[in-house]
Amino acid sequence: MKVDPLNRSRIYFHLGYGAGAGAGIDAGDVAQVEEAMDSVRDEYFMNRIKEQLDICDDAWDSARATKSGFRFDVRENYAGDINRAIVRDSSKSLRIWEENYRREADALARLLWVPNYNREGMERYRFERAAGAFVRALPGVADTAISSNRLQFEQLAGSFGY
Repeated sequence: MKVDPLNRSRIYFHLGYGAGAGAGIDAGDVAQVEEAMDSVRDEYFMNRIKEQLDICDDAWDSARATKSGFRFDVRENYAGDINRAIVRDSSKSLRIWEENYRREADALARLLWVPNYNREGMERYRFERAAGAFVRALPGVADTAISSNRLQFEQLAGSFGY
């Protein structure tokens, strides 16, 4: 069972694969995400993925609302001989909401069993170029003229090529 295009985009967004392999994400990891989205086991597992995507969307919206000025400050009023109010800083709540979003995106990555490039620790892999990650770097068909190379080697091997 395959994930539909809208939910594919949501998965790419929440796991940090939005720009694809051209943005420094390993082509093998992109292929692993594609394979995971193309081979969902059954309807139950698909429902769990959609449920986790909804949770990730809600966590993203909550974290962005905190950044955009909608403050989640906590105000505590104390009444007594002297009335006073304590207002807690929203930067702490911003960190809590962002960590909640990262935790939910990690849960999505564990469901699909793929790396989460939205994590802060994964940024170092965007600039790594491993030699083992070759996936058709040059477009076009592979050179299949092996017989001509073999003939040329057999005729010219051991001589000066005259």
